[in-house]
Amino acid sequence: MGRAPAPIPISSPNSGVTAVAGEAVGAPSIAECVANIECKVIDLIPKHDIVVLEGVAAYIDATRKEKRMLHAVGDGTFVADGRKHDRKKMMAAKLPAGL
Repeated sequence: MGRAPAPIPISSPNSGVTAVAGEAVGAPSIAECVANIECKVIDLIPKHDIVVLEGVAAYIDATRKEKRMLHAVGDGTFVADGRKHDRKKMMAAKLPAGL
């Protein structure tokens, strides 16, 4: 399965995040994250809207004292320390149709 190069978006001044070019894949990482995992798509299961990923590189900033976690749900929402953040409008162009 081929992978099209992902554009590196310019961070919005209101987003509070900085995009950093990935080293292993074309997708950007987030500089402010404690850890980032670069993945490649290895399978798509359209019937169930499942994307199977393989982690190909991982990075952690061991110097950071603050260790809050942010989890991407996959539908444009994120959970940080138990609090849900809805970014569906911001992520709409990057999500598959119907999400």
